[in-house]
Amino acid sequence: MSVSLTLQERLKQQHLAESETIQSLTKQQLSSLRSELNGIFQQELNTMLEDMRRQLHDTTEDMRQSRQSMLLTIVKNRVIFPALSTVTILAVIFLSGWGLSTFQESRIMANWQQINSQKATLAALESKTAGLNIVQDKNGTFVVLPKGAKVDDSGWTVGKQQALRIVR
Repeated sequence: MSVSLTLQERLKQQHLAESETIQSLTKQQLSSLRSELNGIFQQELNTMLEDMRRQLHDTTEDMRQSRQSMLLTIVKNRVIFPALSTVTILAVIFLSGWGLSTFQESRIMANWQQINSQKATLAALESKTAGLNIVQDKNGTFVVLPKGAKVDDSGWTVGKQQALRIVR
């Protein structure tokens, strides 16, 4: 029995030693597996974090470009086009007004020259006709003398025709 007791003791000790060795190896493998899993987990977290940062950056950049495009469209539609339209309309009004005033000025000058020419012609005609006017109305045709003129009735003739001498 003593042999069996020692054998049993040895087996028990061997089993305990093997158990401790297995436990120690299992702990080592579990620790190694834990650290490997932590590394993989950390790597995956870093990859996900980097992907999220990249997506956030891309989304932010897209929003910035969209906002910039929208602001440019607003500025174009609400500021630049109305301002250009106003400037164009004012330029057309100014240029047409200037053209019209230039045309009117040339017409006034032409009329003024024509009036002066007609005044000179009238003065020349009046000097040649001694201020006489011929007027026709329902009573007949008359020679109208200028103011301050008198008729000298002494029987004047020009050639074979009778004439009136006007005295001033």
